[in-house]
Amino acid sequence: MRLVLAVLLATLSRETLVLAAGGLATLTALVGAVAAAAFGLVALALDGVPAAAVGLAVYAAVLLLWRPAGLRDAWSYVRALS
Repeated sequence: MRLVLAVLLATLSRETLVLAAGGLATLTALVGAVAAAAFGLVALALDGVPAAAVGLAVYAAVLLLWRPAGLRDAWSYVRALS
């Protein structure tokens, strides 16, 4: 599936493919850093299941508060369809 998407983007233009790949790489790094911070910092203070539960709550709260502009735009578009 990813290969098909890459071929379609490359067909449109190589610049589109590079921009999409760069954006995905940046977002992946950011979300990974947020996850590492949320779960890692909590794991320093707590052990086991409580650490996982608190880490999940922190991670979800950060993602809900952060909501990147692209995600907001996508949700606005979906809401406008209904």
